[in-house]
Amino acid sequence: MRVKKAGQMRPIVLFVGTGNSCRSQMAEAILSRQAAGSVDVFSAGLGPQAIHPLTLRVLSERGFDISSLVSKSIYDLMGAIRPDYLITLCESSRQGCPIVWPANTIWLHWPFEDPSRTPDDIDDQLQSFYRTYDDISLRICAWLLTRPFDQASLSRSTQRTGDPNRASEAFL
Repeated sequence: MRVKKAGQMRPIVLFVGTGNSCRSQMAEAILSRQAAGSVDVFSAGLGPQAIHPLTLRVLSERGFDISSLVSKSIYDLMGAIRPDYLITLCESSRQGCPIVWPANTIWLHWPFEDPSRTPDDIDDQLQSFYRTYDDISLRICAWLLTRPFDQASLSRSTQRTGDPNRASEAFL
């Protein structure tokens, strides 16, 4: 893991979920691919659980290397990284995320339905995981189109909201 140093230009994005088993894993993989190395991406959970087998299946079918994926705790990342963006993906992660990050971290909340809570029918569950993947992918693509990693854009958005912690509202 990498701690952001003064003057470093590449932003750090941290996706936070409840278990780091579905949505946050997908978001990390998708943003890593779509941002093409222009940002460092991490994901973590409040109470990490094993990565859901259907998360692995969907990511694998979409061409991602799943061999190194591991569920991580947000508490293991505290002090190890300083995210520029912290994005919670469900209400429990939004409410439970510890407020220990630097004041200039921009917090976003992108709630997505938990695909693992779909009824037990495997076909319905798989379709739910595909939908969640597609929804996250579209949201990330739209976010990247706003060029939020451009320092001038960040500065303008902070001026619009008057609060660096609310700068992200200009991108939504």
